[in-house]
Amino acid sequence: MPNAAADDRFAHDALVTGPAGVRAYMGQPIMVGGECVGTLCVLDSNPRDLEPATFAVLARLASAASELLSARRHAAELERERERLIDFARASGDWIWETDAQHRYRWLSESFESTMGVARAQVIGQPFPDAPLVDAIGVPDPQGRRLHSVLTTRQRMRRLLTVQGSGEHRRFVSYSALPTLDASGRFNGYRGVARDLTAQVAADQAAHRRDEAVQTTMALLPGAVLQFVEYKDGRQAIPFASEKIHDIFGISAAQAMSGGIVIRDHIDALQLAASIAGRRQAVTRSEPWRGELHLRSPERGERWIDVHAMPERLPDGGVLWHAFLADITEQRATRLALEATRERWAMAATVASIGVIEVDLVSGRMTLDAIARHHLGYRDDQSEPRLAACMRRVAPPGRQALRQRITRAIAANRPFDDVFTLRLPGGEERFVAITGQAYRDADGRPSHLLCTCSDKTEQRRAEQLELDKTAAERASRAKSEFLSRVSHELRTPLHGILGFAHLMSLDHDAPLSAPQQRRLQHVLHSGRHLLDLINDMLDLSRIEAGRLELEIAGIDAAAAVRAAAATLAPMASARGIGILVTESGPLPSRVAADRRALEQVLANLISNAIKYNRDQGRVTITVECAEARIRIAVADDGRGLSPAECALLFMPFNRLGAERSRTEGTGLGLVIARQLTQAMKGDIEVTSTVGVGSRFTIDLPSAEGLVGVQPIQEMAPPPLPATPAAPAAPARSARRVLYVEDDEFNRLLLSQVFADRTEWQLQLAGSVAEGVDMATRQRPDLILADMNLPDGHGLDLIVRVHDALPAHPVRMAALSADALPQQIEAALRAGFERYWTKPVDLTLLLAWLDDVLA
Repeated sequence: MPNAAADDRFAHDALVTGPAGVRAYMGQPIMVGGECVGTLCVLDSNPRDLEPATFAVLARLASAASELLSARRHAAELERERERLIDFARASGDWIWETDAQHRYRWLSESFESTMGVARAQVIGQPFPDAPLVDAIGVPDPQGRRLHSVLTTRQRMRRLLTVQGSGEHRRFVSYSALPTLDASGRFNGYRGVARDLTAQVAADQAAHRRDEAVQTTMALLPGAVLQFVEYKDGRQAIPFASEKIHDIFGISAAQAMSGGIVIRDHIDALQLAASIAGRRQAVTRSEPWRGELHLRSPERGERWIDVHAMPERLPDGGVLWHAFLADITEQRATRLALEATRERWAMAATVASIGVIEVDLVSGRMTLDAIARHHLGYRDDQSEPRLAACMRRVAPPGRQALRQRITRAIAANRPFDDVFTLRLPGGEERFVAITGQAYRDADGRPSHLLCTCSDKTEQRRAEQLELDKTAAERASRAKSEFLSRVSHELRTPLHGILGFAHLMSLDHDAPLSAPQQRRLQHVLHSGRHLLDLINDMLDLSRIEAGRLELEIAGIDAAAAVRAAAATLAPMASARGIGILVTESGPLPSRVAADRRALEQVLANLISNAIKYNRDQGRVTITVECAEARIRIAVADDGRGLSPAECALLFMPFNRLGAERSRTEGTGLGLVIARQLTQAMKGDIEVTSTVGVGSRFTIDLPSAEGLVGVQPIQEMAPPPLPATPAAPAAPARSARRVLYVEDDEFNRLLLSQVFADRTEWQLQLAGSVAEGVDMATRQRPDLILADMNLPDGHGLDLIVRVHDALPAHPVRMAALSADALPQQIEAALRAGFERYWTKPVDLTLLLAWLDDVLA
């Protein structure tokens, strides 16, 4: 400002208008920490212009003044900070330390001397002390780390607790420090603080010991200790829970404290309301609360918990409950059981026939109630027996064991139980079960026994019957398995016998003479009869073993009878016997039965009526429908049966003398027919008069009104197998068939079957391995396989063939003597498209081969 007097802004400024008479002015502000603390200025009483160079110098001087003032302020603040830090260290007992890059003491605060009792001069220049690291209660670091191992990392240290010295001079010192760097960024040492925590560690150790003692005590308590908070807004929390909480809620204490359970969610609604009311009253009165809670725990089920709790009001209006929880489920059940026992004991004891015995161990005198007297064989008019006399009634093998068991139970003060054989004076034997407990007097000596007894004689007999039944069932299974095995072993040679006989009957190139044909027919007839016997035995074994599977459906009874009669008509015509079918009752008369089982039963009864009838006789079949039952009666004009013969009619293999006649039979047909009928919830009745004839009646439930029973198509007589047409000339290369069979007789039979079919090529293999190898190399069009091979089963063969030829599927059929339904079903599930049971009807087999290999 060249002339302040000429500027209206300074018209009232004393420096301008007063004696100083300032005219020229140049000024620069002095800034410290962003604040203007003054001005550096040039004043002149004469008006004049100042040069820019002068102004620049003034600005530099003002800047220098600002920096000088800032430095002085900073130094003052550092000094005050240092003083505060030193005062804080003195007040807290900490000391401040500094080391060089080699971890030697470079500086220590005054507090070091008063705390550690060592002059600073003795320590300056000495290495920083090394010491093992420990935790808050003085337990050494599990990794064995020491203080120097941390210093060498040149990283920040925070509250590293060490132990220094030993015995009375042992101290626990905590170190915290930061690494320092020089101007070039190189490590220059540590600056930090240290604190003597010996007293705090001792207090923590004492607290830890107290905690361990508390935890040990809580572990011995028969329940859980719990702190439970109910906040004013309705929230709940568990700040503390002992480990026994797991026994009540099935979760750990940590899970409970982390919010893993909400107690009110496990309490019955009515119980919850009652407990809330009781707790509120306890809070109002500041008194303890006790209650029993019915808890629902997914892990533990329903439990009863006895709760003792003391409320503590919280500043925010909530309540902290200090609680002890004990599981009293068993005690409560015992209490309730005892209460119920007091009310019902007399009745229960009478109904269950449980007697009560009390024995005075000093005198040996026994007191028996009426039931105990009966069990032990004492009359009401007899005096009370003594223990020694009663023990003599126990059979010798168990007498000593019972005496020892009672003696050990008294010594160990625990219950005992035993079952012994009692021999009464009249020779009767009883099995008696006894349970007892010894009780002691005020001095702790055994004073008396309190026992209950019950008669187990009938139970023992029932158990023996059950054992006998199990043995019988085991024998029945063994018999069934034996019959199944016999069936298998008989079918294999029978397959060859019937097969070759059939081939001989079909041989047009070398036909047999008429007498030879008759003999051959006898062979075929006898073979088929033997096959029928085998099939009947197998059916019987399957039924007795409980492996019969029925599919009940609604079947037209009249149609089933007509179909069975039509099938057996040729047999009746050969002897001039007529078959008459009559029906009565509402139509259609549908019976709830298994189709195959009903066919078998009807075929057996009708064929018997024909076989045991007189020539030119008559078979009358009546179908009656009444109420919810269907009755099918088959009557003949035969010789009839006596009552004694009727009683033996359904015994296996008992043909009532027919085995001495020329009438064929196995003695199993009627047995199987009755068991099949009973399996379909029906039965077979027989009435017979000697010289007049017999009448067999099947009684089965009607299908009308039965839920889940579906009607099926009417039965029809099975069509006769068509005579295979002469093979047409092959239009392509011969078909290859691989037969896997180890029995030479069966291999020869099939070779003969294939001998007349030049369009078929038969290859033979004798094992699973050979069959897989030949199938892989030759890729046949069809594989016929036996199920029982030297090195495996037919099921193994089909799996290995499919695995070996995934891109060339081969059709496979089983040809086996295994005839059980489950064996056939398993083979079909495995992939065999047909299962032929030996002996095979060659006519049907050839017809099927013609179709498959066409």
